[in-house]
Amino acid sequence: MRFNYDASVLTYVSSTSAYSGLFDLWSINGAIAGRVTIGAGSNAINGVTLPDDAVLYSVTFNYISGTSALTWVNSGSDGQYTSPGPAFDLLIDTPTGNYYFDGSITSPAIALSGSITGQTNVLCFGESTGSVTVTEQVEFLLII
Repeated sequence: MRFNYDASVLTYVSSTSAYSGLFDLWSINGAIAGRVTIGAGSNAINGVTLPDDAVLYSVTFNYISGTSALTWVNSGSDGQYTSPGPAFDLLIDTPTGNYYFDGSITSPAIALSGSITGQTNVLCFGESTGSVTVTEQVEFLLII
């Protein structure tokens, strides 16, 4: 499975899962800006069953600014799932609206702010002056 996002709005940071040990094949790849590819597979005769409301993956992004759609890609091998091995029969995922739910990430409604709570004066040699830029980092967590 794969979903796309706007790389000018978000940068992929990391992903985690409590269930990775249950699968023979496990991968999540955010190396290509603007897309995250997810794969999991099992050779178990009955596949793998997770509890209701289980979180399969959590994906963390840094938010830059603006709005980004999160859009599932459902074409070719990027959008298919199968029965357990060894048959790996393709399963039907239509209508896709019952299986893939697109979303979006946008800036928070409340302005974020920060402050400097302390300072250390440093002697600069010569006639140089310095400056400090304070930036805020916002992370979003996408749960799949």
